[in-house]
Amino acid sequence: MRQYSFAVFRKTDDLTLLRCFDADAKLVGERKLNPDEIEGFAKRVEAEYRKASPNLVSLGRQLYQ
Repeated sequence: MRQYSFAVFRKTDDLTLLRCFDADAKLVGERKLNPDEIEGFAKRVEAEYRKASPNLVSLGRQLYQ
């Protein structure tokens, strides 16, 4: 199974990037993120983790999209 890590990187005050790295820490790709998207996703993650059985598959799909 391949492993990836993600980092949110604020390039400027107006530009935030989601970066994807492979297991060797090589940058695989990046995309722009809207600050409202980041905040909304963080709130959904917090809400899911408070449940007895969080839907991690759904959160993973949202992050991928």
